[in-house]
Amino acid sequence: MAFIEKFTFELTPIPCEVGSEDYKLTAKIGKSLNDFLPYLNGYIKKGLYTPGVNTFVFNFEGHKVSLTDDKIMIARIKSKDEGKELAEKLITFLNEIYEKKDEISPCYDRREPPKALDIYKALPKTNCKKCGEPSCFVFATKLSQGDHEIEDCTELSDEDFKKIEEMF
Repeated sequence: MAFIEKFTFELTPIPCEVGSEDYKLTAKIGKSLNDFLPYLNGYIKKGLYTPGVNTFVFNFEGHKVSLTDDKIMIARIKSKDEGKELAEKLITFLNEIYEKKDEISPCYDRREPPKALDIYKALPKTNCKKCGEPSCFVFATKLSQGDHEIEDCTELSDEDFKKIEEMF
């Protein structure tokens, strides 16, 4: 039997981005994730865990995902079909982790994102825009917030890639 068996969801416009065509998906799963979050924190090293409010935020297939209590939120969804498909993949992924939880050491420590300035110091500072951002500092800020992956900067040396990777 799967940990998460069913869900209902709705799409809502992202309130802080006026004019955006993107939506936020909120899926209700009918059970609490709170006891599972430390296992996710132990498994997904780039996630941001806040134990006091029981939230876990991470990237999944290029989307920011936030888990809290009985809800899963996925940012930057373009359509209902995309949202449903992504939610199904995410729930499959979470169920797979749950199946392995006896092999995972739960981590109850709060994880903070690295500071944008620390990331920026390791970037090439060319403002090449190949990552889709207008400057390296904007990229560093969005990487810190989980809106980019390190691989999105194609100008990084192997050494600087490793420096940034170690920050997470």
